[in-house]
Formats: sequence, structure tokens, C-alpha cells
Amino acid sequence: METKENLDLRYDVATISDSLLSYCQSKGFALAIWRLPSSSKIQFLISYQPQLLNADVEVETLSAGFLLAEFEKGIKGEKYYLSADVSFSIENNDLAEIERILLFERLPGLEIVSKPKSEPSLNIVSDLVDNKNDFELLVSNAIRKIEEGKFKKVVLSRQKQASFEGEFSAGFLMDKINEKYFNTFNSLVYTPEHGTWIGASPETLVSKNADQLFKTVALAGTQKADGKTEKEANWSQKEIEEQAYVSRYIVERLKQIRLREFDDIGPKTVRVGNLFHLKTDFIVDLKVVDFPNLLGTMLHLLHPTSAVCGMPKDEAIDFVLQNEAKPRELYSGYFGPVNVENETFIFVNLRCAKLADTITFFAGAGITEDSEPEKEFLETELKMESLLGLF
Repeated sequence: METKENLDLRYDVATISDSLLSYCQSKGFALAIWRLPSSSKIQFLISYQPQLLNADVEVETLSAGFLLAEFEKGIKGEKYYLSADVSFSIENNDLAEIERILLFERLPGLEIVSKPKSEPSLNIVSDLVDNKNDFELLVSNAIRKIEEGKFKKVVLSRQKQASFEGEFSAGFLMDKINEKYFNTFNSLVYTPEHGTWIGASPETLVSKNADQLFKTVALAGTQKADGKTEKEANWSQKEIEEQAYVSRYIVERLKQIRLREFDDIGPKTVRVGNLFHLKTDFIVDLKVVDFPNLLGTMLHLLHPTSAVCGMPKDEAIDFVLQNEAKPRELYSGYFGPVNVENETFIFVNLRCAKLADTITFFAGAGITEDSEPEKEFLETELKMESLLGLF
């Protein structure tokens, strides 16, 4: 056990992550630990009292903090705001002495305790939540609805639960994610309301950097890399069409607010771990376009995107809510830092798992008229493997 007096300046990031997680769970505080894509900086935020916000609150007016929304409640505009009551960052495994001292002053009773740095052995729980036949029947039902003209696309999700024995380190698992996935938003988040979630999301929902560049992304289509380069990826008509739906949805939202001054780059093939996706970036220069609340406006208009819900949105939402076996909770909702160092990065919560007495993995697949039920099931298996493979 380490205390303020004997803690070495060289921090074990996994140990400080586990210790803060245990501390916040005991105090009823919220915790967000994240690493932005292609960054070496690990950022920490502790919030004494998370706040539930409604759709009327503008993101741009919030002080530095962290925002998160469930899939279902986010549809209604509800989101949780974690104010940055305590925040610091670690880069190259170093924490400045002044920040080390402040950390213990702001968190009385904090103890730094190391957990075993090993992966737990998982036992997949076979139940209705992860029933292959049920998921394929659901996909078949969705295809029939598409053929009947009810909607053009719907994204269906499934969950897989795993039991484990003994204690394991969530901080060590976060370390492993950071080692394996460099160009994703990697996070470990806890709130009393939602529990503990960990993941590596490849999809930006909305962002605004210090140079006042607004960005959103259309990301769809999935295939295994299997040793190929991005230039060697071959996309089927179904995958190209699926990506086009997501891009069209974003363009329609921009036109809805009469914003036509944007650049679109793509679609292009991008790699996330051992998977390829199709991606298009949409960028607005807010130094040129006078739209001060664009980020908050688009956040409200975009969630849930075609990439996690479908088109038309209302019909797809109805089908998802009425037919999926269990609530998605934070999966396919959104989260990320807001107004931290004059930048906001909100991501769709994908490639994630909920850590509790069991570990629950989440994944989804976009269904169109060209979908094949078994292939869609296999796509969700591939996506779950991005985290399952770390154990």
C-alpha cells in the first residue's frame, strides 16, 4: 500500500487506475480515464456528483468535464455530465510532483493498492442473450421488414456474457487496450448509475479541436484484415451501400440546419486492430462558418446515427426497442471529454464491455436487404473478439 508520503513519482498507470476506481466506487463518485486516438497521454477525471442533463443544455456552455449518454435515454436527449472536480494526466508514465500532491489533497483517504496484473480466465455463459439462432431469426425478421418497405436499414445488437474467477485489474486491461489499439478512443468509465465500462471505440460522433475545426464521421462496413493492406480491401455492394446510408444521414442533418460549407473526405478503408472499416470524414471550419453551437446541435441531431440504429431513424429505433432482447445501456450511446483544454471529443461507445460480477460484451451489425443472417452473426463475433481477445 502506498500513501502520499511514500508514493514514487514513477506511476504504474494500471495501479493508479485501479486505486481510483475502487476509491470512486466506495465514495459514490464518478471516474473517467481515457486516451484520445493516436495520443500518448492518459487523462483522468473524478466527478464528485454526476449530473443528469436534458436536451436543452448546450454542450458549449459546460465547464471542463466528461459527457456520456445511454443509447435508449440518449434518444430522448438525456445525458450525464461529469464535472472535472479532480483531473490530471499521465504521459510516458510520469506524473508531476505538484499534481501528485494535489491528488491526495483533493481525494482524502485515497490509497494506492496494486491488483494482480494478469488476465482473468473467462467462461462464456450460454444463455438467451447470446443465442445464435435467436439473433439470426431477428435478422431474418428485419430483412422481411426491409423488403416490405418499413425501413431501409436497421442495426441490431447482441450481448455475450462471461463469468470469471478471482480478482483482476481493470487498469491492466486498459493498459492492454492501449498497447493493442492506438487509433481508437480507449476508456475506462465508472458512474454509480451505469457501473464500470471499458472499451476502444473507433467512431467519432462529433468533435471540435482547439483550431475550431468541427468533425463528424461516417463509419460502416466490417471485414477482417487477414494480413491485407488497406489498399487490398475488397468491399461488397452491401457494405458500400451500408456506408453510403450513414454518410447520407450526416449530409441530411447538415442540410437540415442549412449548413452547406463542409468538406467530406472519403470513403476510405481504415484499420482498427484486425478489422477494416469504410470511413468518411465531414469537416467544418468554424473560423469561416459562423455557427457557435454547431457541436451541441449536431450531437442532438445525429444520435443515434444510421451506423448504430438505421434509416429512416424513427422506424429503425422502434424496431430496435421492440425486438432486441435486452437494453443496450451505454453501448452505442456516446461519451467523451467536453471543453477540456478548449477541445471536445464525443465518440460512439462501440467495442466495449461492462465489468461487474460477470463481463458483458456488446456488438452490432447493420442489416440491409442484402444481408445474410449467419454472416451478420459472424460480424458481431469479430467485433466482440477485439476485446475478448485481450483475455
